[in-house]
Amino acid sequence: RLTDWGRNETMAAAAAVNPMQHPPTTKSDPAGMVPTAEAVVIAVEPPHVAVTTQPLVAHLELMDPTLLVDTVRHGGTISGPVAAAYANARPFRHADYVGCYVTRFACCACPVACSRHYYCCGDCLCFPQLILGILPWPFCCSGEREGNLYVTRGKHGERTGAVVLLDADRGTLGWYPVECCSAELAASPWCVCTRVGGRH
Repeated sequence: RLTDWGRNETMAAAAAVNPMQHPPTTKSDPAGMVPTAEAVVIAVEPPHVAVTTQPLVAHLELMDPTLLVDTVRHGGTISGPVAAAYANARPFRHADYVGCYVTRFACCACPVACSRHYYCCGDCLCFPQLILGILPWPFCCSGEREGNLYVTRGKHGERTGAVVLLDADRGTLGWYPVECCSAELAASPWCVCTRVGGRH
């Protein structure tokens, strides 16, 4: 009896280490047809999980556009590539980019300027800023559009960022700089322009 007990303990320990090598026995019902629930053990292999260094949400099709807009309206930020996908998924409308705006830093939501966006010379979008309400900064224009994004460039022609539509219903825009040594838009906007009065 002592030997049987030791053998049973050894088998139980081995089954705990490798349940697939020592599958537990099942106990049948009185009719001997169906195993009872208390004795059934199912071994499930863990699913394969791909590890990636990319953001969890890298494309618009992986997110609900309503959630993106909700994030913007509650003061959150979305990455440049996702914002660009949202903007480019909509039909282009000139009216989405014009009007009077309050400009805020995205990092702290502090209002720093006001502006009036308008078109001049055809498709050239102008968005001069009045910083702190007293200092004019008129040199803000873009005549280069890629899809629904207005590209901004430096004095040497280098790409510096893009104006991106963040909320079509309220006309919210964001200016995203490019990542260092890259043409890809940054993970968050540098500033956000909220239209006064909402949609046009």
